[in-house]
Amino acid sequence: MKKAFIIIVVLIILFGVFSIFYFSKSPIEELNKKGTNRILVFSNKDTLYISASSWGLAGNHQEIVFSENPITIPNKETDYIFYTDEIQYKTDKNTLTIYAPQSGKNIPKTSFKNIEVVFKGLKTYDEIRDYNTNYQKYGLQRISVYD
Repeated sequence: MKKAFIIIVVLIILFGVFSIFYFSKSPIEELNKKGTNRILVFSNKDTLYISASSWGLAGNHQEIVFSENPITIPNKETDYIFYTDEIQYKTDKNTLTIYAPQSGKNIPKTSFKNIEVVFKGLKTYDEIRDYNTNYQKYGLQRISVYD
């Protein structure tokens, strides 16, 4: 009697797991990146590509990338990468000014060819919250993984 009960419980669990994987989306699809892309064109006709993505089972991995090339896989040698859910930026002629948390960033050793990048690191929670809330008042644009 005890063996039969254990076998039935195991079969029910196996059937449940099989059903979840067979009838729902692939678990790998659930982990894929979701996000938005933008293109910035500067006065000298140079182009930058922005990608804001989140992924993971709970969507708790965030990444915002600025690159001179269309972004498929970020390159730490050439791209500006920020591991946060939202940043603010401003363009002026051939200059890009980025306002992002001081921590959680990858700044490449060599900057972009014809575009000057100025990084303004936000250091405290209050400063980050202020820029997230009042970015329009400061004349900035925002990109978020939730757009």
